[in-house]
Amino acid sequence: PRSQTMADGLGAVVGTGEILVEQFRERLAQLPRTKKGDQKFEPEELATISDSDCKRFLQARDLKVDEAADMGRCALEWRMRIQPDKLEASDVPIALPQGCWRFAGHARDGRPICLAKAALWIPSAYTLEEYNKYVVRSYFTSMA
Repeated sequence: PRSQTMADGLGAVVGTGEILVEQFRERLAQLPRTKKGDQKFEPEELATISDSDCKRFLQARDLKVDEAADMGRCALEWRMRIQPDKLEASDVPIALPQGCWRFAGHARDGRPICLAKAALWIPSAYTLEEYNKYVVRSYFTSMA
């Protein structure tokens, strides 16, 4: 059932989670970069997908390795294009000082809390590209 947690879904049989993650990684390595091309991902690019990421993709696709790997490919292509781990404050010079997104700590169960103050958001002050970078940077630097 969809209500199962990842531990329940992958941990019902000892070692199943690790086997599925391994199968996911092998399948992702076989996939072309895009559905139209045939170039594969480089090993260092594949290494940016953590075991936790693999498990989330598997859970999102009901433990179906091929579907999860396709989802992983899309996420990896996005990461290679946007490079969220390389975004700096200088990439969002107008949006960042507005402070409409803030990391507010963690809930008791460990989930991150994001505070969004709409009154501080002035969308006409910057481009959509800068706002997208701002949201991605805020997430990856504060909550990821």
